[in-house]
Amino acid sequence: MIRDDQFSIRYLNRNNHLFGVKTNPFVYTLVILFVAAALPWRAEGQERQTSISIEGTVTYQPKMGLPQGAILRLEVAEATTGENVWRDELKIEHDQNPIPFALAVPSEKIEQGHGYRIDSEIIIKGRTWYRGSFKLPEDLRNSAKNINMVLSPNR
Repeated sequence: MIRDDQFSIRYLNRNNHLFGVKTNPFVYTLVILFVAAALPWRAEGQERQTSISIEGTVTYQPKMGLPQGAILRLEVAEATTGENVWRDELKIEHDQNPIPFALAVPSEKIEQGHGYRIDSEIIIKGRTWYRGSFKLPEDLRNSAKNINMVLSPNR
């Protein structure tokens, strides 16, 4: 059995060992500087690009088969002003209910403390057949999953 005072697999231990080799504090400083230089640094004010995942399904009533070329349009909008912050269109590959969707909204488009909603439409040959809206959870920092939207005929 290897005792702690003989060798160490920890970075720095109480006996001035670095990976099992006797060193002095100057070497510790060099190692810390080397590790710090290797870390990915961002310029001040530059934020990491992340996205907020919004996933769920869309169901339309009454159920009917959708023709080829049907499009599901999803818009994320600010709830009070209605300002559109993100929009995506998905070609509907099958005519079955429900239709799954997944959006990746850039996080800089979403302001914390604001309410948001998803407006959705099913478009067939340039005409909106179904329409609906869904209020998103208040806290969208990470994601919104398992959203189930029900669309009604557009009249």
